[in-house]
Amino acid sequence: MIVPERLVRDLRLERRALEEDLRSTPGTESAEAVTQSASAWILATVFVRFCEDNKLSDAPFIAGPEDRLTLAKD
Repeated sequence: MIVPERLVRDLRLERRALEEDLRSTPGTESAEAVTQSASAWILATVFVRFCEDNKLSDAPFIAGPEDRLTLAKD
């Protein structure tokens, strides 16, 4: 079961980590652009995982339970 407060906290931590990675690359844009890019990456990943979990895609792109890591690598 999803605990909304925990999910928000974890996603904020993930966004901060992505922002740090983006800022460390040469040619980094404004702070706002970095935050938007990190947020977009998280939203895209959540969307892809939702599609995979609900069998809306043929093959997984993201690792998960059972043999999904192997399938995603293939």
